[in-house]
Amino acid sequence: MKLPFTDPVIVFTIIITIILFVPYISNRLKIPSIVGLILTGMIVGPNGMNLILRDNSVILFGTVGLLYIMFLAGLEIELQEFKENKQKSIVFGLLTFSIPMLIGTFGSIYILNYNITTSILLASMFASHTLLTYPLVSKVGLTKISVVNLTVGGTIITDTLALLILAVIASSKTGNLDAIFWLKFIVSSIVFLIIVNLLVPKVIRWFFKNIEDQIAQFLLVIATIFFAALLSLLAGLEPIIGAFFAGLALNRLIPHNSPLMNRIEFVGNALFIPFFLLGVGMILDYKVIFSGKSSLIVSAFMVIVATLSKWLAAYFTQKIYNYSADERNIIFGLSNSQAAATLAAVTVGYRLGIFNIEVLNGTIVMILVTCFISSFVTNQALKHLILKKAVIRQENIAINQRILVPISHPNTVESLISLAMFIKDENTKGQIYPLTVVKDDSEYKVRVLESYRMLENAIKYISTTEHSIQIITRIDTNVAHGIIRAAKELLITDIVIGWNAKRTGKNFFFGSILDSLTKNCNQMILVSKLEYPLNVVSKIVVLIPEEVSISTGFRRALYTIMNLSKKSGGNLLFLSTQNVNQVIKDITKGKDKNLKIDFDTFDGFDYIDSIINYLTDYSLLIILSVRKDDVSYNKSFEQIPEFLADKMNKKSFIVIYPEETWIQNQKGKVVFDSVSVGDEIE
Repeated sequence: MKLPFTDPVIVFTIIITIILFVPYISNRLKIPSIVGLILTGMIVGPNGMNLILRDNSVILFGTVGLLYIMFLAGLEIELQEFKENKQKSIVFGLLTFSIPMLIGTFGSIYILNYNITTSILLASMFASHTLLTYPLVSKVGLTKISVVNLTVGGTIITDTLALLILAVIASSKTGNLDAIFWLKFIVSSIVFLIIVNLLVPKVIRWFFKNIEDQIAQFLLVIATIFFAALLSLLAGLEPIIGAFFAGLALNRLIPHNSPLMNRIEFVGNALFIPFFLLGVGMILDYKVIFSGKSSLIVSAFMVIVATLSKWLAAYFTQKIYNYSADERNIIFGLSNSQAAATLAAVTVGYRLGIFNIEVLNGTIVMILVTCFISSFVTNQALKHLILKKAVIRQENIAINQRILVPISHPNTVESLISLAMFIKDENTKGQIYPLTVVKDDSEYKVRVLESYRMLENAIKYISTTEHSIQIITRIDTNVAHGIIRAAKELLITDIVIGWNAKRTGKNFFFGSILDSLTKNCNQMILVSKLEYPLNVVSKIVVLIPEEVSISTGFRRALYTIMNLSKKSGGNLLFLSTQNVNQVIKDITKGKDKNLKIDFDTFDGFDYIDSIINYLTDYSLLIILSVRKDDVSYNKSFEQIPEFLADKMNKKSFIVIYPEETWIQNQKGKVVFDSVSVGDEIE
């Protein structure tokens, strides 16, 4: 076969394979998946191995991906917070526009010796930016915090102004910059805003009320994105502006935990956004860096000015509003990456003869470097911000626990229900939901009857206690899907599931029910294998990797373990790094004098086999882990299932995945999956 491949089947197979495996490989290499996809696009694209052309199909899907990013930014934004931060967004938008414009214009004139028109248009490229790293923020559930809302709002302001400069300069070159141009631009912009903000929501609301077909609702959303993008284009604005306003228009009409929202995010994150990132990578050509001395100077100038000016804008915003260094880095990480508007400006400028080939090459280098910097800065800032912002005060906790217990075998009923009762906080209201999922096939009626018989054991087991119980049966084509749907419908806070001893360490994570749960459920998940009743446990050994300590649900998981120790009577031994042990000491200090807690240093999974030395006949091992798509997940966590399968065959253990998504509501409370916890964020 000749390169590049042009057969649609081959091309799509290559792209889907890249989207499937590159995030996994990037995670193992400890680089953001965004960077991995961009690099891969550069490698397989026309400037690399030339396997795939950046043809119309890639451009089409990539354009949809870019519009999706802007649409999700508007859809996921907290409108109340956005309104409260309107002034801040304006200030940041003006800073992140004016600083690059000033530095870029004067630098281009006095360093690169460009004329005034070229210098202004080049500076406008520095002023605009693309929310390339927004998916990273969305993944960890921090899209509603102040600095993110501020940056999203500022993005619309600076991109609009930058693209307005592009339109003005382009019109001046063609001789159309007159009163008619400005009148047409102002009127069309007003019409655009009226249609998108007033008429579109009314149409969508009517449609959702009268049309219940979920496929039709999803297609309407997609149509709305492109309709708003088209209106924006007709108004003389870029389509990304229209996509953002479409998200704002649908913000209140699409609940964040609804199936429709899940479909929107799934399609975007699984297909369109990765296509966009690959398309950006295909534009990049590493060879342009070495195309000549003057090209190197221009490229270095563009990278330095773009990065420095965006950092200064974030720095001044931090000082004005007293943000922390991590919050400043979130602003900088979101606003530094150059892609969409930059490509639009350089394309028009080069076509009109305003830019030379050196600027075109420098733009490619600037996009490459700023995308890498943004990804790494945002990734690191998120890790620190999660640790600082998502702190829950246990002393005021008042969560209504709703514990889901999926049951697949009658022999595990008692142990799973028992664990659910042990972790349930007796000081609060709550309920336990034993669940069976029946496969939807020709024999589902027989299986439903069998599941009821199995759940009778759960009813008998709990009937003598004061715990509230409600048995649930779901019919679904997939067991994991049934559990996930039940967890959402019942507003579950905790999921207790049994370990399948037949499963190997490898497929425990890949393709398993647990893998699906950790990926799609942000509740605290406890995976257990109990060889003996919890009330006979004498010692609870808790292994806590340092990465888990930044989890948003770390404290609640810690208090769950303490509650389990209190009810079982087992003494606690925490194994972690010195830093994490000190954090635990500070958290547990004075909480319960009846708990006996010891500490020992454990530096990493390289010594995980030595855990056996800490276990006695009636010990319970608890390991805190993180989900595979978590920002703190790394390769060492893959040793956990192998260790449990090989070394803990006849011993009791629990693997806990702390809950990871928190939302701050208007009263400063923390909400987990729409269940109020009642604690302020520190």
